[in-house]
Amino acid sequence: MKKTYVLPAIIILFILLMVQGIRISFGRFVSDGFSVLVLYNPVLDKANPGILGAYENVLKEEGVPYQSVTPAAVLSRTFESILEKHPVIIIPDTIAQALQEDVRLWLINYLTNGGKILVVYDVGIKDRHGAYLKDAALVDLLGFNYMNYEQWREKTYTRGFLQFKDTAGAEFFGISTENLDGENFAVVDIDGKRERLESPVSRIEMNQENGEEEIYAHAVITGQGKMWEQEKYPAFVSSEYGRGKLLYVNLPLGYLSVYVDGLPLRAVLKTYLFKMAEIPFLQRTEPPAIDAAILNISD
Repeated sequence: MKKTYVLPAIIILFILLMVQGIRISFGRFVSDGFSVLVLYNPVLDKANPGILGAYENVLKEEGVPYQSVTPAAVLSRTFESILEKHPVIIIPDTIAQALQEDVRLWLINYLTNGGKILVVYDVGIKDRHGAYLKDAALVDLLGFNYMNYEQWREKTYTRGFLQFKDTAGAEFFGISTENLDGENFAVVDIDGKRERLESPVSRIEMNQENGEEEIYAHAVITGQGKMWEQEKYPAFVSSEYGRGKLLYVNLPLGYLSVYVDGLPLRAVLKTYLFKMAEIPFLQRTEPPAIDAAILNISD
């Protein structure tokens, strides 16, 4: 007898959620209205709780309409239909390490025709079995290799400090002088102390064609021995592809937001969306509505 009540109970719960204005996402498109897309791998999302939520929380708080979707959802539609209502795609760190080849080809068409993509840290660096690829999936789009495992092996990823080229670059990303030290390194509060932001970073292989004017900040690596003395790699790099625009960030923004400090994630999202991509946003009024109860289910 108990089983007969399962389906009615689910239906009633669904109706109650809708009445409360709660958005349910199954990794598929839930609206054809304007929104920013957050592209994630559902398997990696399940293994790394909190990362997707960190991005979604900032978008909600900044009044940005968004939808979190899986690669399968994106591939189910043409890039033309998505460009019309979804001009920006955010690909987070940690939960998008594995992207199939079809997604890469789809993103090429999306960018070529005017799409805008934020690529964070370790997107598309592994195959579906978890093995490192020879080149990161989006090398062709960015114009440089942000994961050279063949050369560096276990030293591909290390730790470094975020240093802006100048105060103007920091201000562009919403980082005030209060969050910079005398050498333009970003500083945050850690256990009640002001310290330089230390983060996992990748040893990026830049091409000759990449101009310094495209780089807003570097990840500076310090350590023992001559090899690591002031070794630095681009941290915030902008580039263009066709009619599209990209920003690559060599910091795991979601990871930092969950375990260290949320300043870098918020700063990057606000700058890319409002200044670079120039999307509209909704100013939230009080009292805030209940926005999301998110159930991410693999396609």
